[in-house]
Amino acid sequence: MEEDLISVIIPVYNVEKYIERCIESITRQTYTNLEIIIVDDGSKDNSKAICQELENQDKRIKVYSQANKGAAAARNYGITKANGEYIGFVDSDDYIEEKMYEELIRSLKENNADIAICGRYIEDKNGNIAYTSKENSFSMTRDEALSEINSLKSFDMSPCDKLYKRAILNEVKFPEGKNSEDFYFMYEALFNCKKIFYFSNPLYHYCRRENSHSNYCINNSYIEASKAQVEFFKKNCPHLLYIAECYDAYANTIQYNKYICAQNYCPKEIIKELKKSVRKNKKSVIKNKNFPIARKVQIFMFLYFTFVYKCIIKRKGRKW
Repeated sequence: MEEDLISVIIPVYNVEKYIERCIESITRQTYTNLEIIIVDDGSKDNSKAICQELENQDKRIKVYSQANKGAAAARNYGITKANGEYIGFVDSDDYIEEKMYEELIRSLKENNADIAICGRYIEDKNGNIAYTSKENSFSMTRDEALSEINSLKSFDMSPCDKLYKRAILNEVKFPEGKNSEDFYFMYEALFNCKKIFYFSNPLYHYCRRENSHSNYCINNSYIEASKAQVEFFKKNCPHLLYIAECYDAYANTIQYNKYICAQNYCPKEIIKELKKSVRKNKKSVIKNKNFPIARKVQIFMFLYFTFVYKCIIKRKGRKW
């Protein structure tokens, strides 16, 4: 029986050092019925040329170009070009294990899920494995998955270690012109699901680059995304509102971490506003039984023992 088509979408911008490794990890997949959609987002280096050369070598690769609009716009454009019943995303500086899509689609079908999620490796700039997912696997309802993704225990807001049924993405888009666009996309995608399956086998390699946009970048995008999620839950699933409010408290705490790690100082007026948001949501932090105790400790240490918390962050780094 013919295998179902998976469309893999890769946004590309100035990644000539990494893009060949990324694409070749996809062309070597044991699941072969793929279309590999590359959207060059106005690269100024040789990224596009490398992609076009690989396109000539493998008929499954399709290269498209657009003016620089960001990864969100590139992914959205890729979705419009996709012909697969299933959709996957890979970031251009990452790479994947040979069996990733075989394992994802098998898990998705066997469990009658709308999204299948695998574990991942996190590599530092030297290629050292900094973290691997914990051993576990389980099915979730929509509400359970929304709770789990906001606990950051098993998986997070990245769209890339996942395989989606095309049907659930019909009304879901990455918000263009925003940072932390993955955050907005994932809670809306999960909301459209009936069942989600997670297995911890690490098959995706997330590679941290020293100049990555997210490394200690001080802006309000993470907080804006968490507050947008609060409003989304308030409108669409108010019985889970405490989960979004708990995460918002955590997002404000992490914003303080970014200041300390980037410049060892956070202005008093900003600390005041961050604490105000945390204080507003502290009842939801206490109520959320699925949120890790260690992260709750972080939140309340920031709120009530800021100087001690600052010393810990300076020693341990942003992700305590």
